[in-house]
Amino acid sequence: MPTITDLNQVTPELLREMEQEREEQNLRRLIRDNVMQLGRQYRQAYSEAFNLEVKCKLRARQLHDYGFEPKELQELFGVEKRVINRWLK
Repeated sequence: MPTITDLNQVTPELLREMEQEREEQNLRRLIRDNVMQLGRQYRQAYSEAFNLEVKCKLRARQLHDYGFEPKELQELFGVEKRVINRWLK
């Protein structure tokens, strides 16, 4: 943004340029805020998913110790066989 030392330097074109620059800054700020919010939501969802998987893993191991077969666990949890195998390791 140019430095204005005299009111005669203020022209309609300069005002339009300044307004456009301000609008671009506002838009960048809105985008930045939105992306930061998405990042926070992503980190929160990732953390919740991790915690949920830990709970499922513990429950699967308990049920397996009580005699549930991996196939039964797969059906109960509604996950693929490889997930149950990973949980039971």
